Amino acid sequence: MNENINNTNEFKLNEEENIAETVFYYQLQTRYKDNYKSYFLALEQHNDPSEEFMQRFADNPKVKRLSQSTLGMPPYGGSQVVDKETGEPGLILRVMAIKWIDDKEVEVRGSFFSGDGQIYSYHLQQENGHWAVIASECIAIS
Repeated sequence: MNENINNTNEFKLNEEENIAETVFYYQLQTRYKDNYKSYFLALEQHNDPSEEFMQRFADNPKVKRLSQSTLGMPPYGGSQVVDKETGEPGLILRVMAIKWIDDKEVEVRGSFFSGDGQIYSYHLQQENGHWAVIASECIAIS
């Protein structure tokens, strides 16, 4: 019985990276029109994705790790996400939590942050071995 639990946990851990990748690509598609110079990826609240995970985005030089960003002060006050290297404005994309409904369906909490933020709920399903966002809903704005 413990072997089945271990196999299930291992399956979910492996799949959670694929789920996070799907949500990040979805976020990029929906926010790319905003024309930020950099997009910073974060897992949970403030964790950088692994180098191996970042290789999934190697074809897009605008995608970077959270630790490559900082908060700066725009000309009119407040705070703004900026690229540590260039000083250009950026956007933080987060995958904060994954809730398993079953082996082929999950709910994901994610967010955008550039100085103000939005939290979204994403509903994903797996078909033919690939995850897809089938619905998203903004659940909070700050």
